[in-house]
Amino acid sequence: RWRTLEALFTRFEADVRQAIPRPSRTGASSDQPWVGATDAVGNSALTFTRAGSEFHVEPAMAGQRIGYRLRNAAIELAYWPHLDQPAALAPALYTMTEGVTAFRLEYLTDAGAWRDRWPLLGEPDVPRAVRVAVTLADHGVVERWFALR
Repeated sequence: RWRTLEALFTRFEADVRQAIPRPSRTGASSDQPWVGATDAVGNSALTFTRAGSEFHVEPAMAGQRIGYRLRNAAIELAYWPHLDQPAALAPALYTMTEGVTAFRLEYLTDAGAWRDRWPLLGEPDVPRAVRVAVTLADHGVVERWFALR
């Protein structure tokens, strides 16, 4: 259980530390480089652009679009095969850990305030830090903070 959770945090840290301020094109529209949202019950979802490609399919790729979310009591990692993609293209999904009752992300502004969504007007594309709180069904809340810039 703890190894799986540590693997989630290690992976999350590696991904967010490679975040780049590059939007992605989805069909005819464009997505912000870092999109953090919270649903009606307080669970978070994050989608962002990171440097490079996990699988190095294309040399010198401009980046990769990935995401994290809670679904069916599991935190999922989403990979899109290309940074710029058709609107209907679905990501590949991987379960990172199960038995999760809540997944909350907060983002640090330049003024030092934590917010549950990103981007915010007047803030850079990528927040200063991200705070992750995972509530486990059997062990309570585990929290980690990651500095990004």
